[in-house]
Amino acid sequence: MTRDSRRPKVGVLALDFDGTIYPGDRPVSPALLRLLASVKGSGVNLILVTGRSLAELKGLVDLSLFDAVVAENGALLVVGGKETDLSPPEWHAVRRKLLERLGGGKEEVIISLAREEEGSVKSWLGREVEVEFNKDRMMVIPPGVDKGAGLSRAIEALAARGRPLMCIGDGENDVAMFRIADLRVAVKNSSDILAREADYVSRRSDGAGASEAIKRFISVRTTGRASMKPSKRGEPPWLAPKGRDAPHSSQRRRRRC
Repeated sequence: MTRDSRRPKVGVLALDFDGTIYPGDRPVSPALLRLLASVKGSGVNLILVTGRSLAELKGLVDLSLFDAVVAENGALLVVGGKETDLSPPEWHAVRRKLLERLGGGKEEVIISLAREEEGSVKSWLGREVEVEFNKDRMMVIPPGVDKGAGLSRAIEALAARGRPLMCIGDGENDVAMFRIADLRVAVKNSSDILAREADYVSRRSDGAGASEAIKRFISVRTTGRASMKPSKRGEPPWLAPKGRDAPHSSQRRRRRC
């Protein structure tokens, strides 16, 4: 059997949005969108996994590119145009009480706050809620809800369970989806927490880093499925960045809040 025939076939590519494919100060790169379309055309399921609300996302990117969207940090799933609330049944009664005190934004399920509000809020939140951080944001979420759980539900809905999963992210809340991934990529501007969990840290930031990782690890073919590339020395892709190719932690910079 040749080495090529043993390459694991990529079945699912999951991407965070802010700081991963969306830099914040300009639109998602058209070149990256074309690359993602090519990956999808090779038979790979694309899943967007983000803390943002659907209302915000619809004004920033064409969601039809993705086979599934996991929004609000894993609390809301969209597949085939159908929205599914992934929170437990009792959550919305709890959320209504919290909104009376906290106020809310565009989210339908979670409550997103500025991180500096942690000190004044966290002490009275209670056991029926959990808190997730993502750089400058603090998200009040239902128990058991996170990006990893939401991504798992998306994979199940797409009948893609068992296909090798590559995840690309930049924030603390991406750790949960890294835990179920076969290949974990942090872009250069990632938080230190996520970078420590990654198999590979890109040399470039935001969308350029995501493109770099996709081109490094996925062979996009005109027919058939994409495949994970081995490194130049022949190791599995998840081992490649651990050697001399891995950027030193001092080379990483934090994304502007």
